[in-house]
Amino acid sequence: MKISEIIKEVEDFAPISLAYEWDKVGLMLGSDKNECTGVTVCLDLTFDVAEKAKENGCNLILTHHPFFWDPVNRILSDEPKGELISFLIKNDIAVYSAHTNLDITEGGISYKLAELFGGRNLIQANAGYLFETDEISLKDLASAVGRKLNDKSVKYIGDADIKVRKCFVVSGAGFDNEDYEYAKENADCFITGDIKHHNYLRALEDNLPVIEYSHYFSEIIVEDIYLSLLKDKNVKVIKSEQKCPFSMAEV
Repeated sequence: MKISEIIKEVEDFAPISLAYEWDKVGLMLGSDKNECTGVTVCLDLTFDVAEKAKENGCNLILTHHPFFWDPVNRILSDEPKGELISFLIKNDIAVYSAHTNLDITEGGISYKLAELFGGRNLIQANAGYLFETDEISLKDLASAVGRKLNDKSVKYIGDADIKVRKCFVVSGAGFDNEDYEYAKENADCFITGDIKHHNYLRALEDNLPVIEYSHYFSEIIVEDIYLSLLKDKNVKVIKSEQKCPFSMAEV
């Protein structure tokens, strides 16, 4: 099976046309013409992930976060990014990234989060999904989100005892104007990550309950999505099993 066939499976599931205009998606490095010897799937491509791909004989890495984001002006092998690029080229490992298209698509990250939180009657809107759940207090829903994601950093704003039923979830960092306005008009609660202080104040002023999870814990499920997508394709798929990059302080 060629790398191009693996890429086609990904793009049939999460078409590039779904990606935001500003996003960086697609084949980032290498050739899609080679036979695929195995796939390593990850949230972020780090040197550890690249080494794991080599150790397992994988010549394709599927990432969620784009491997290249800012313009590359130089590649120096004695700098971390340059060292990683050099390693990938030397070992003929291709890199493909599916980002906002994988967030948005049916069965993608935001969709899976909605299901994980007990969502029913899912409706795709902007980068996320509106869903219905059994009536639950805001504090209990926040606790459930934390348990489902194994995320001890979950926090919320709003009346702890207010009852919510319709929620809007966006994976990763989804607090932009378009998604916020949609949540304000259509949901009892907005669930997303990486919320800035001034946006908390904005939500308080608008009386919109918000639950915030960490970016990592909301999106590491991408490994399972890739694994499920390729499970019947007669190709070896290895999960990077990346750990969260931060630890919680004891207070």
